[in-house]
Amino acid sequence: MKTYLVSSLFLFSLLLIPSVSAFSGVSQAQVPPEYQELYSTLKSSLDSFNATLAAMGPGTGSPIFGAELLPANANRGDALLSPNTMQAVTLYLDRLKELGVGGVTFPVGYPLYTPNFPNYQAYVQFYKQVVQEVRKRGMVVEIESSVLFANTAFSPITFDYSKLTFQEF
Repeated sequence: MKTYLVSSLFLFSLLLIPSVSAFSGVSQAQVPPEYQELYSTLKSSLDSFNATLAAMGPGTGSPIFGAELLPANANRGDALLSPNTMQAVTLYLDRLKELGVGGVTFPVGYPLYTPNFPNYQAYVQFYKQVVQEVRKRGMVVEIESSVLFANTAFSPITFDYSKLTFQEF
């Protein structure tokens, strides 16, 4: 299982190379032997998916391929307010655009976007700038409404949910 995971990560990392067109022209003969089976599996899945898209025909709308905008994930807390974060957001958006991604999604979890939360106005400004950057690239934005992973290993944010009534929550 580890080999498959490492292999998948290896192939996915190839997609992040700015020259995506170079990867799309890779033939099976150019794939190292230890990745042949994975290459065949992925190629078969992608070929099937492309056939499904082609069969949709005109007038059915265009699918928008989206991805999570990880640098803008609200669970990062105060790290979002670091000056380097917006640079990471724009770089990430540029790479997603190069891959053909047409839209991004990110969660803005409760209670981060409530007026009483510390640094609320700074978060508002951050997310306004994120949306501007997304739209500048002609991409679609989907903002997820969620609850922060506060008080867990997944977020540095601490928040006492136990003091809230159900109506307040």
